[in-house]
Amino acid sequence: MKFKTPKKIVVLIFLCLSFRAGFFINQKINEYILKNLYTFDSINLFKIAEVWSEIEGSFIFDDQIDKDKMTYAAIKGIISTLDDPYTSFYTPEEAKEFMQEIEGSFEGIGIQIAKKDEQVIVIAPIKNTPAEKIGILAGDIIQKINDEDISTEDLDSIVKKIKGEKGTFVTLTIKRGSVEKTFKIKRETIKVPTADLEFIDADAGGKIAILSIFQFIETTAKDVETEVNKILNTNNVKGIILDLRNNPGGILGETEKVASLFLKEEYPIAKECDKNYDCRYLISSGPGKLRDFKIAILINKGTA
Repeated sequence: MKFKTPKKIVVLIFLCLSFRAGFFINQKINEYILKNLYTFDSINLFKIAEVWSEIEGSFIFDDQIDKDKMTYAAIKGIISTLDDPYTSFYTPEEAKEFMQEIEGSFEGIGIQIAKKDEQVIVIAPIKNTPAEKIGILAGDIIQKINDEDISTEDLDSIVKKIKGEKGTFVTLTIKRGSVEKTFKIKRETIKVPTADLEFIDADAGGKIAILSIFQFIETTAKDVETEVNKILNTNNVKGIILDLRNNPGGILGETEKVASLFLKEEYPIAKECDKNYDCRYLISSGPGKLRDFKIAILINKGTA
């Protein structure tokens, strides 16, 4: 006796087999893509993709999965292995803050701080800022921000707490020697100074100009040229001391413009080479306003 398999069952079995085959093929295709398309030279991102997939599939606290945060942390981890202070990655928020500093202004109280031996130390208040005006001094130790202890926090977190929108207030509790002081400071838009000029008397008569350049941001060349014109308009200047101590560097284009104030046109400033030693020369565009002055340059370990 022959049995006929109903067409509906045949179709159902066929669909099931097709689905399983399709799922298997799709899985293999995905594995191939991960293993091959995400491979750059000797770097295989398949391991990262595997971990990412495992987290999404197995981690039980879904509300704690922040994909952007995970991505940025992974990138920063990769870059940190290079151990190069000049290679960095910024999140969008960090990039915004960086651009504010490059543009020469930010909203805050105007202090430079560092963390040493688990203490947050004021390096210096910036001139003509709320911090300087209210009496914050170099060497002050910041113990609390808005009455919260900060001894266990990293420097980036501390800076973010001190900065804030113009017109708002921040309260700093500082230790100065054996005395504890509290300052309630109103935040303002802080213009970061890039250059400063002073004159001292020369031993043989006349004056010596001390031109300090603090960093190279978008306004540096313009600010330096303003000070250069003051030198040119001052009588009997015998020489110039160019103070670059603790200058961390900055925008290359600004350094070219500043160097062009000291060097005649088409004079080589520097040579820039890539990893294959393909090089280009940075050339002075002139006019070399200060090229006829005797110049001494001050640098230290903090000079880029």
